[in-house]
Amino acid sequence: MGVVNGVVDAIAAQPVSSVDGGEVTWQMVDDAIDSHVRSMDQLAPLLIEGVWHDSDGVHDRLWVDVVQRLVDAGAAFPTQFNQVLRSVRLIPALVAVAVISITATRRNREGLLLTVATEVEGQSHPGFEQRVNAAQLVHYQRLFTDDWAKNLPRWAGSGWLYPTSHLFTTEVRRFFRDLIPDEEDFLAAYRGFEYRLGLIQEFTPGNRAMSGEYVGETGWRGEEPQAESALRKQAERGHAAPWDSLLDGKITLDDALIAHRAVIKRYQRWG
Repeated sequence: MGVVNGVVDAIAAQPVSSVDGGEVTWQMVDDAIDSHVRSMDQLAPLLIEGVWHDSDGVHDRLWVDVVQRLVDAGAAFPTQFNQVLRSVRLIPALVAVAVISITATRRNREGLLLTVATEVEGQSHPGFEQRVNAAQLVHYQRLFTDDWAKNLPRWAGSGWLYPTSHLFTTEVRRFFRDLIPDEEDFLAAYRGFEYRLGLIQEFTPGNRAMSGEYVGETGWRGEEPQAESALRKQAERGHAAPWDSLLDGKITLDDALIAHRAVIKRYQRWG
């Protein structure tokens, strides 16, 4: 938690408006994104290592507390702020949710992913007492929209079909060089994370499932998303209980996955 406090301090130190009162530029936003990702350079590997070895879930409360602390810092509403610069303060929380979730999934611990994504909550609008879960807070269209992502100078004019998804896929990649060295293996893992987060979003109050590269043309095998196939295999191996708990008997997991497939199929884009 001492390392977490360092990230929280970095979030607080990052300006949420132009320091000289001038216009906020996309270069300033790009620099802020870099700063927030770099602030996780020590914490993200600790989370990966910790979750990987916590196979029996003894420390699950710690992982939840870490994400809650980052959400509290990132979701706060200053008195005055630029909306884009305030939104990117949630990037450390997104990175934490991603690295915990990907590592937990590889350890057959779907329950930890669901716990972190649904039990952690934060403020979604200034002055609102109602809070939303972490899965909704780091929803791409709430955190950093595709229209914003297209303007980042880092692309140097290059375009992406799912620019926000591509942005965070690229940024999270750096933390998995050791655990998941193969590029295609990592992409499958990250797209599995996006798919699961979208499934949670679809069945919890808030925005509908987010889009992303996981719904792209290469993300399907016939009429079924590859990420769905991977989740079904996890369920067949006896890891369906956490998802059944989320759905709370309102719908079977099979029916939920079929319904989810119909939603994300509408997000497909072609270059």
